[in-house]
Amino acid sequence: MKDRAKGLTALVFTSLIWGSSFIFIKLSVSDIDGIAYTFYRAMLALAVLAPVVLVYKRGLSPSSLKKSFIVGLSYIIGLALQGLGTEFTTPSISAFVTGLNTVFVYIYEFFKGTGSWIRLSTSLVLSTIGLFLLTKPSGELTLGVILVLAGAVAWAVEIILVSVWNRDLSDDTLSFLIGLLLPGLLLAPYIIVADKTIPSASTLLFILYLSLFCTIVASILQVLGQKYVPAYAAATIYLLEPVSAMIFSVAFYGERPVPEQVAGSILILIAIYIASK
Repeated sequence: MKDRAKGLTALVFTSLIWGSSFIFIKLSVSDIDGIAYTFYRAMLALAVLAPVVLVYKRGLSPSSLKKSFIVGLSYIIGLALQGLGTEFTTPSISAFVTGLNTVFVYIYEFFKGTGSWIRLSTSLVLSTIGLFLLTKPSGELTLGVILVLAGAVAWAVEIILVSVWNRDLSDDTLSFLIGLLLPGLLLAPYIIVADKTIPSASTLLFILYLSLFCTIVASILQVLGQKYVPAYAAATIYLLEPVSAMIFSVAFYGERPVPEQVAGSILILIAIYIASK
């Protein structure tokens, strides 16, 4: 029970940290394109971790690095598609479509035969309705929506892989982080030849925050939390991300949530309770 509580707490904090990212992502991709943003976010995180690797006496685990690299491919693809899609759509639509990764995780768990079908279905329906009410997406199917939806599939794969390989990933967190970020190097040729890839000083600060907290800290908490919590429950808890985004908007921009957003937040909390039982 204590381990499960530890896992739930870690995932809640992961979601709260991720929720702070939306405004900084939007500011970043307003200056550079989504692929460049993804590259710099991964590289800054690697730069922060480099001194730790140099003094890490245990050495990196080849097995953990290999699996983490595969997880990192889905992570980097998700980041890039979300960044590109957010250029062409609104933050609310991006938040809603990104949250649909929960649906894909639930489909995986359904075919895997995990847990009670009634509990899974109830949690999925409540969380999806809550997400819709919270983000209030509006508009038609655009390129941005399609890109973010493809990113949501990548996020779902990342969540599933972290659960499947959690024993290896959680045993060597540093190897996990390095492997997770190394696929970002694959974007280097694009940075060299493309336009709109040089960030301003303020954008670098935004991306540094995202690298430190939304990548390094949040990823550590994610792998810790999913050690004790199944993938479907983790995916539901991650829907606190738009709830957190709303809280940050209220705190820093004075936005006032409408009743539909409050109702959506409550439905998500109920869905999390059901999924985590």
